[in-house]
Amino acid sequence: MKNVFFYLIMITGIAGWLSVVQGCQEKAPPVAPPVVVQDTAETTLADSISRNWFCASIKAPDEAARAISVLGKAWPVGSVLKVKYVGGTTAQRSWPTQALKDISAIANLKFEYVTTGSADLRISFDASQGAYSHIGTDCKNVPQSAVTCNIGWTGLDVATHELLHALSFGHEQSSPRSGICWDKPVVYAALAAPPNGWTKAMVDANVFFQYAANQVDATEFDPISVMEYQIPASWTCNKVGIPGGKVMTEKDKFMLAKIYPGITIPPPPPPPAGTVTITTAQRDSLVKWSLQSKSSSGSAYDKTKAVFGL
Repeated sequence: MKNVFFYLIMITGIAGWLSVVQGCQEKAPPVAPPVVVQDTAETTLADSISRNWFCASIKAPDEAARAISVLGKAWPVGSVLKVKYVGGTTAQRSWPTQALKDISAIANLKFEYVTTGSADLRISFDASQGAYSHIGTDCKNVPQSAVTCNIGWTGLDVATHELLHALSFGHEQSSPRSGICWDKPVVYAALAAPPNGWTKAMVDANVFFQYAANQVDATEFDPISVMEYQIPASWTCNKVGIPGGKVMTEKDKFMLAKIYPGITIPPPPPPPAGTVTITTAQRDSLVKWSLQSKSSSGSAYDKTKAVFGL
């Protein structure tokens, strides 16, 4: 009977217990909503290069001399920012629309979409222009006849990255806490090639640039931030790459809520009735014991009872 009970626990319970533990110990990253992408040659090309892109966060010409924080370029808390799309298919426009919806669930900002008149954020989708954005309130200095942001490559991740620039975020590798040692000749050569085609000065400004500690309010370096790119191992001195991110991490959300406070995020719902929460140590022990042979299953059963206080 003990053996039957033990195997019943292993077969029906372990998957559920492991998923609960994972949920308690580390929140799963949010899943990007499905996007119906228009099937065109241009979109196919954009998607094929979207994981190799670097965007240009356009800094004010005198920014380095002014020693002004990127976070000093935040919009007033509670602002209603007008957004205008310049061109773009329905699918392309859905990416920034979803990104701004995700952002407004965390930041105390609202976004109003307009088709005529002036707009705070003017977003285009020109694949030939790559991806770029002016930083925060620098957008106010851009003539209304020009766009403030271009989302030239496919995806919600690209849109989220560019729009966080527009809300005052800098590149994560620009943080004084990043500690990245670059193999600069390798990076210059890589970004001079398509799809970026950057000059040495552009690489210096958008990859190697770092803010001073007194210019930014920064969390610890976040290698999976949506504001961080995937950095190949060949680009660093120690030949260790950086994974980069495709969705907002907890640190990204923390900083967004800090810059634009006032939104109350409801706590996650309680686990379903009957759910058993165990510690990581208990989980590891359970997995280890579940792999024991049938001949020792009685002992494993006794150990399982001890772990759960049965």
